Amino acid sequence: MTIISKKNIALNSKLVQLSDILQLSDIQPKDIIEENNCYHIKAIITSEFKFCNKCFSNNLSKNGTRVIMYRDIPIHNNPVGIHISFQRYQCKKCHNTIYQDSLSLDTKHLMTKRLVEYIYTKVYQRKFTELALEIGVNEKTIRNVFANNVDIQLKLLDIITPEVLGINEIHLVGNSRCVITNVEQATVIDILKTRNKAILMSYFGHIKKVENIKIVTMGMWQPHFNVISAIIPDAKIVIDKLHVVKMALEAMEKVQKNICKGLTYKERKQLKDNRYLLLTRHYQLTPMDKLTIEDLRMQYPLLGQAYLLKEGFYNIWNHPTKKEAERAYIDWCKQIPIELADYFIPIVNTVENWYKPIFNYFTNSYNNATGEALNELIKIMNRKGRCYSFEVLRSKILLIHGAHKIQALPGFNKNHGTSIQILLNLFELESTPCQL
Repeated sequence: MTIISKKNIALNSKLVQLSDILQLSDIQPKDIIEENNCYHIKAIITSEFKFCNKCFSNNLSKNGTRVIMYRDIPIHNNPVGIHISFQRYQCKKCHNTIYQDSLSLDTKHLMTKRLVEYIYTKVYQRKFTELALEIGVNEKTIRNVFANNVDIQLKLLDIITPEVLGINEIHLVGNSRCVITNVEQATVIDILKTRNKAILMSYFGHIKKVENIKIVTMGMWQPHFNVISAIIPDAKIVIDKLHVVKMALEAMEKVQKNICKGLTYKERKQLKDNRYLLLTRHYQLTPMDKLTIEDLRMQYPLLGQAYLLKEGFYNIWNHPTKKEAERAYIDWCKQIPIELADYFIPIVNTVENWYKPIFNYFTNSYNNATGEALNELIKIMNRKGRCYSFEVLRSKILLIHGAHKIQALPGFNKNHGTSIQILLNLFELESTPCQL
């Protein structure tokens, strides 16, 4: 154990007074010791009791001291422990025993209040283990600070009901969750514990000004459709085109796998090596890639037909009007050969079952890309945090970048929710639009 020299606490060759180290109004440091890259500061509380808090008598006598260590924010990136000597008093009238108190301390967590605030501002952006190591406490302490504040902050959120609302799903912590987004603002509104009908009915039944919702984008999940149709009958439902067009991609992959069954090892490897080219949109391929695709089409005519059907189905969504898209869809259906009927007729059946909300896209061109981006961010956060619980993940997403603050902070709009773009930047991911 070594006592810090004057050089360690000098600033511009001038000795810094111990009182300047903590900068806490009612706590006065008396000594500082460095041990194992940690600072231990001995201090006293300057405020004194003048009245008994039980009988309000001013006849008090000192009755010993008690030393308790409180954690404080790091100094020079080293953990800090303040060993505070609390003066004990005894009332001569009612014999009540009281200790000094400080406005700078959080007695529940044995920390300074500014450390609790520091943890709470950093905990949404960093792992619990990282903060625990920086501050010099165990991970459970960080979790407790988080848990004791998060419920209050979540209740303070007051999100404006958007005109264009998105509903998406993610499988997380052993269950399917429901993600609610503001499509126009590209923000997260809420994450529901499950995606079942009862939870959705309860959520939309209590949402403020539900009549503000004019458009709802979603996948082809019947309970979602039933709930929105029942609670918001005037809202126009738009099936996310990403859920629709990927059906053609999946059908073509099934054709490829079926063809592979009758090939030699070398031929199967060739097809598998070119899988990415088959899945990529034709206009995104390089001239050399297009030549490879043409060779595959000539070598495997059935796969070539499936590839053209995939591209043709995607191209339906390039038409500017609903009428033109419907005409293109009818023409596409006529192009399905008998040999590929088992793979592509299920797409026709699905489109017929969801015809109106699917083609609503051409009068209300919204998709659920926000929800898809959020799904990936949640998975990344879950991996980084060593499998957080659902409640912790939800809170971190909704309150990221100090969303709980009264004032608007970067990355959060208290009226619209947490920005997807800010979340992408936080995890240093590229925000690339889906190419259809």
